[in-house]
Amino acid sequence: MFIHDTRLPHVLEPGCYHDPGWYERELAAVFRPGWHCVATLDELPREGDFVTRELFGAPLLLRRAGGQVRAFRNVCAHRFSALCLAPSGRAASLRCPYHGWTYADDGALTCVPDPASFASPPGKSALIGRVKLTAHPVACAGQLVFVSLAEQPAPLDQWLGARTHELVTRLFSIDYQRVLARTIEHPCNWKIPVENVLETYHVDELHRGWLARHPRLVPVFDEQIEHELGDGFSEYRDRMGADFPPYRALVRALVGPVPCRYRHHHAFPNLIIGETPVLSFLQVVTPTGPASSRSLVRLYLHRGAPARAWTAPLRRLVGAAASWFLNGVLREDAAIYEAVQTGVRGSDRGGVLGAREERVWAFQRWLADSVTAP
Repeated sequence: MFIHDTRLPHVLEPGCYHDPGWYERELAAVFRPGWHCVATLDELPREGDFVTRELFGAPLLLRRAGGQVRAFRNVCAHRFSALCLAPSGRAASLRCPYHGWTYADDGALTCVPDPASFASPPGKSALIGRVKLTAHPVACAGQLVFVSLAEQPAPLDQWLGARTHELVTRLFSIDYQRVLARTIEHPCNWKIPVENVLETYHVDELHRGWLARHPRLVPVFDEQIEHELGDGFSEYRDRMGADFPPYRALVRALVGPVPCRYRHHHAFPNLIIGETPVLSFLQVVTPTGPASSRSLVRLYLHRGAPARAWTAPLRRLVGAAASWFLNGVLREDAAIYEAVQTGVRGSDRGGVLGAREERVWAFQRWLADSVTAP
């Protein structure tokens, strides 16, 4: 085989991208014990606002009440009906649509129609106040809302690590306004979208947008590239657009005299963050099966200083343009995922990684070590 001719080995075998046994080991080792970004605070701005999500087969209901966000298993304690089916909305109370069982903001049962039917002995029902919805831990960093399925997970900042926690707290603070929110279903294993964004080797082949077709006019990937393979993360950094005068002028107008730089951060296993002086980007790729996954995508625009309020129309234009551009990139990337999934099912050999794919290698090495650790 020619594997020895490459710079780095492809750590994961093809079966790791579709084998149900390996998938279950991933869930047990790196997903169920951890924290997962499932929503943002700006999706839950008012009392009673809720969103529903699914996380590794668990239906979740997140609702703002009493000034905080709580997460419950979206299942009534009586006969298992979902409390809310809509993806989002507002609920003055948590009331089951099947038999009317009603729960307080903290998930405790407060009302049972015909309570005498549940009294044993008669007249001494012990359901009220004792029966509760299954609650899950919730923590926030900036505007990002994280949920864990573990009963006693590690603190969020410890799970994320210092570098990642600082980034999400700063880049998704109230200084940024959401301009794009998408959920994308992928017909492929979760690692395929993750690995795609960890390398630039595919750009010339997959991406046909204006920036990709005019690399000399607007230098996107300059020569001052840095890769950092850290403890639980990897990063790509460069001066994206720093040599393009119109871009520098745009940055000055929107946020002031700050350096033009780009940072792409991957916190293992599935949290991806992009940073420019003007925009912050989030992608969370969640497994939904051995050969399926889902991306939560959010794009935020820096609000700018109050003294620059006159730039509001420009910010709106930039937000719209950035959303259009990102949607195009996501669409072009996703077009290849099914082909890669088909290929890993039929491959009889490991892959090959080059020098521009070392972040893929670092991720695979971490995942293999995590899953096979005693």
